[in-house]
Amino acid sequence: MAALIQLTPDPTTRERTYRDSRPADHDNLPGTRKLLKAMVKVVNCLDGQLPNIDPEVTLHKTLKETIKSIRAVKWYKRPFSKKTAKRETIDKIRRAIWDYVEAKADLIYDGLNTNPSARTSLRSLNTSATSVSTTTFDAHIDLLGGQSESNDDQCTESEVEDNLEDFPWVNDIRDFLQSDNPPRRIVHISPDDPDKVIDFLQLECDKNRDDTLYHSRCIKCLSHMTRFHGILPTSFSCRHARRIGTRSIWGGGFADIWKGRMDGELICIKVLRVFMDNGIEERNKMIKDFCREALVWRNLYHPSILPFLGVSTHLFAPSFCLISPWMEYGNIMTCLKERLQQIQRLTAISQVAEGIAYLHSLNPPIVHADIRGANILVKDDLSCCLSDFGLALAVESQIGASSSSRAFLGGSLRWMPPEIMDESQFDPAYITARDVYSFGCTVIEIYTGKPPFSHIRKEAAIIHEVLTCGKRPDRPADILDWTWGLVSKCLVSPASRRPTAQTMVNILNLGLNA
Repeated sequence: MAALIQLTPDPTTRERTYRDSRPADHDNLPGTRKLLKAMVKVVNCLDGQLPNIDPEVTLHKTLKETIKSIRAVKWYKRPFSKKTAKRETIDKIRRAIWDYVEAKADLIYDGLNTNPSARTSLRSLNTSATSVSTTTFDAHIDLLGGQSESNDDQCTESEVEDNLEDFPWVNDIRDFLQSDNPPRRIVHISPDDPDKVIDFLQLECDKNRDDTLYHSRCIKCLSHMTRFHGILPTSFSCRHARRIGTRSIWGGGFADIWKGRMDGELICIKVLRVFMDNGIEERNKMIKDFCREALVWRNLYHPSILPFLGVSTHLFAPSFCLISPWMEYGNIMTCLKERLQQIQRLTAISQVAEGIAYLHSLNPPIVHADIRGANILVKDDLSCCLSDFGLALAVESQIGASSSSRAFLGGSLRWMPPEIMDESQFDPAYITARDVYSFGCTVIEIYTGKPPFSHIRKEAAIIHEVLTCGKRPDRPADILDWTWGLVSKCLVSPASRRPTAQTMVNILNLGLNA
């Protein structure tokens, strides 16, 4: 079975691991000093090649970040005591360190096609330094957080389940799930096997989707365990994922999209950007956000929700990746430009509404918080599904949340309802209504081919239009009266006056069947 996906150090060791900014004592790790010297050679080699690269080339910035990442690695070794360090553990760390450096060198190879001297230097270094590593391993340990991925033969789901059933705490976990104890107390059960407990909870989630109450308890407990230990379920690991090409398909402020392949199928790899100079606190926050998005997305099952395939931490180390099926047609806005006659807009809008209604029907309800055309993908059969759950949160986690929290303020401004712009209008009892407002704006976007308030260039002016003037996006020219009637209801304030997502679905179904 694949090793656990651990993203942060164990809470009991986190303080002593990161408090001291100086390198840890590595005398108890045979060969590590020699390995670090090899890493320094890699860094020096890359540094020496930077002046030979045209500063205008976009790769220049990537190289700088690569060097900074490699340099950062040696400062984050988890200290092992001589009493507990085993040869096997040491070997894994040594191999993982080299894998990390080797992966970074591969990125340079891909980008320096016009610089033969740089390639020669790197290959020479790679050859001389492989003596430090016994072999090339697909296994990867995230040196900045303790994560581990193994390339060992993976057990089947039934074998995993049988293995977990043998643990003495299984009945205690099931009793806890059926009790009224607060979910946060789950962390006190079997503290010696947190990874196994997390795997067990995910299996329970998968087996009990129809038992709404029990499934809800499993999700809540799983969320607490993941946040506390910084570990994702083993089943999330996509060990066979590989990227295609040397350039991303698309890049945004917080992530890059790469095309890849896994088990013969095309996949989409969303690579979350990691900025090494932001510090440990910012990285830990990013890890929590990553875990939250993965957990929320993994446990959603609906035709109008983009399927979740898993995560990877070795493809673009030290960045984390979320993996889903590749959608050749892209998002609905791109598809409408190329296949307007093939896309039935009302049908697509209805499918989006069904996805939102599904999220809101869960216990607790899930708020997507970023409904817009860019996050609606088109499948091969031209049906639509919601994607990007980076801002999605369970409603319970929003109650009493600070207005300064990312979840409260997150979202795209042009699709954002007035109560999110102005906290004085916010009522947590109607937080799901923010998706309804965004849906109304998205319908306008689909009919016009442009984002809401496209005539306003400065986004700050949109806040003035919405809050001060009470303006809403204009009616598209070719939208039907009954459809516009629904959209108008979605855009009203206060939020309590908007229809529910299920009401939207009912109205759309009536219109489509009329």
